[in-house]
Amino acid sequence: MPKPHSFRILLIEDNPADVLILESLLEEVNDLTFDLSHASRMGDGLDMLSGERFDAVLLDLGLPDSQGEQSCLRLKREHPDVPVLVLTGLEDEDAGTRALRVGAQDFLRKNSFEGALLGRSIRYAVERQRIDSELRKKTRQLAASESRIRQIIESNVDAILVVDRDKVVQFANPAAEDMLGERLLDLIGHPFSYPVSEDEPCELKVPHRDGSCRVVEMRVSETVWNDEAAFLVTMRDVTVRKRNEELLKRDAEILSRLRDAIIFTDLESKILYWNQGATNLLGWTAEEMIGRSYLSRYPKSERTATLDRMEILRTGHSIHRERQEIRKDGSKVWVETLAYATQDVDGHPNGFLAILRDVSDKRKLEGQLSQAQKMEAIGTLAGGIAHDFNNIMMAINGYTQLASMASTQPEVTENLATVTKACSRATALIKQILTFSRQEPLERKVTKLHEVVQESIGLLRASLPSSIEINSKIEPSTPTVLANGGQIQQVLLNLGTNALHAMKERSGHLDVILEPFEVDGHVAEQNPNLQPGKYARISVSDSGHGMSKETLRRIYDPFYTTKPAGEGTGLGLAVVHGIMKSHDGAITVYSQLDVGTTFRLYFPVHLDTVEDVDDEAAPVPQGHGERILIVDDEESLLLLGQKTLEMIGYEAEGCSDPQKALEKVRQQPDRYSLIMTDETMPRMTGMDFAKELIKLNPEQRIILTTGYSAKLTSDVIASAGIRALLPKPHSMHALGTLVRKVLDES
Repeated sequence: MPKPHSFRILLIEDNPADVLILESLLEEVNDLTFDLSHASRMGDGLDMLSGERFDAVLLDLGLPDSQGEQSCLRLKREHPDVPVLVLTGLEDEDAGTRALRVGAQDFLRKNSFEGALLGRSIRYAVERQRIDSELRKKTRQLAASESRIRQIIESNVDAILVVDRDKVVQFANPAAEDMLGERLLDLIGHPFSYPVSEDEPCELKVPHRDGSCRVVEMRVSETVWNDEAAFLVTMRDVTVRKRNEELLKRDAEILSRLRDAIIFTDLESKILYWNQGATNLLGWTAEEMIGRSYLSRYPKSERTATLDRMEILRTGHSIHRERQEIRKDGSKVWVETLAYATQDVDGHPNGFLAILRDVSDKRKLEGQLSQAQKMEAIGTLAGGIAHDFNNIMMAINGYTQLASMASTQPEVTENLATVTKACSRATALIKQILTFSRQEPLERKVTKLHEVVQESIGLLRASLPSSIEINSKIEPSTPTVLANGGQIQQVLLNLGTNALHAMKERSGHLDVILEPFEVDGHVAEQNPNLQPGKYARISVSDSGHGMSKETLRRIYDPFYTTKPAGEGTGLGLAVVHGIMKSHDGAITVYSQLDVGTTFRLYFPVHLDTVEDVDDEAAPVPQGHGERILIVDDEESLLLLGQKTLEMIGYEAEGCSDPQKALEKVRQQPDRYSLIMTDETMPRMTGMDFAKELIKLNPEQRIILTTGYSAKLTSDVIASAGIRALLPKPHSMHALGTLVRKVLDES
């Protein structure tokens, strides 16, 4: 049977006989096994202890290189955890006692013990040494723990105090001195100034020596101090936290009142914050959304795209864009979105912040701006082609008139008259387009509304499908009004366009009526914007789907429209209302679902009269042989002008280059009674040409011809020394009348 215990023993002994005796004694021990190693000198033994592990050392005190208890002292100093048993002679018992004092576990007299005693002594020595070593280790640990606890208590920013049952302070750390504003000597041994309760933590206001007041959170628990029950009091300064809480509360109040939607989620997209602006914009309440996934707002088809956007945010990039967001009721709203990842104090991402702003009104405004820009582009395009178009029409019209005058065949004359009528219609059409699209000052003048209404109906006929019939009833005796014809035309075209949308995908009729109308007290009472008196009234009626009462209440609101996305918004009835107000007029509307709508426009009567234009049927004023120079880069118009002027009694010359024309005038400044010049020519405009002519002859009579005169006001023309403006195309009668008028001026 194996022995249950085994010990490695180092024997330091210089006497070989004693070594043999000890070996034989250890072999006699029945219940222990000993592995004995031997060193004959102290130095060798120390070396062996440094390189190997031994359970105990048997030490002879009389060694060649070490004597007495000094040997034991040296061993314990270098290897304190190895038990030492001292071997002494009969006469060295005092040396053995001294060895016990310096750390030996036991001493044995040589030749006076048996194997069992030796084995038991070794085992007891090993156990005592183990206990002693464990005790020293625990003592060191306890001392270190006490040191750490004291260091923690003394370095803690929280005030820590021990208060006995009589409310006297028994202990206080340095933080208590600063927090309570008293020295430790004035705290310890003195009554505690604040009530001590083991209930819930409480907050106290503690005055500080600098005059401020701190908010302190105090906690109390039971403890033992000097074997008696006491209270452990901890006090934490929460002044900054309370201030921050107030700031957060204020910020939360501000965020809750913002119109913008503010949403904060964690990194897993769980919503942590949802302000009132988000509820107003998207429809869900904070109670419905906080704790839910941000993705839950979207249908499954859109969640992948939303996850992709979140991955972009995780990389540190922000997202700033406009997009459509889904609302709780399933509708969509255009929002401007700013989203980015937030970070904690260490700079690590801890969530996502999204700020959503409703830009529906902005996008509607952009749509109206786009519509206005289209209208401006139409005006620019119309102005650009007007000159060339009118030159072409003037050549066709002029040569047709010349051919008609030269023809003796009735059939040819009749055909040429038809061409002349077609030219007049084309000229009127381009004039209408220019009138509608040009940018001109919004000046009001005495206007016959029947002319504006007739032109507007002509434009509407060209834009409405044949399935819609236009009926008009225009009373020519309708009094004049003070108005801007272009704006009135815009109002009528807008109402006509709205009527077209109301009758879309169905046949119908559009009725336009112009008539005098007198507003009496009863009518004025029903319409606060009308005053009793005489008005010119335009009625625009359609047989469309009509409008509901809710729509009628909002038709003049800015940005409001009932048209589907993509169909445009026209000028908007808000603009129509504004135009009527600027004309001191009023607008009323009557509508019934599935019956139709009628708008009525009221314009106050203006008593001034409008001069009639010259009668084209009257005789053409004749010339008296005056010499006239025509300057135009269009060769066909040059020849036409020469022939026309010669037919009505003038001597005409032509020149297609304004520089060459200037040279002619420079050589003979008084040669020409009148010079006619086109405005749009290469290398020099008609205006610049006229200014150079005036330098050569300040009395020179000049007529400017142009196919587009939006910028040629009377002031601009007069500043260049030009006597009159002759629009293209013009008739022989208009040309002869104006030339005669300019020549007859004094």
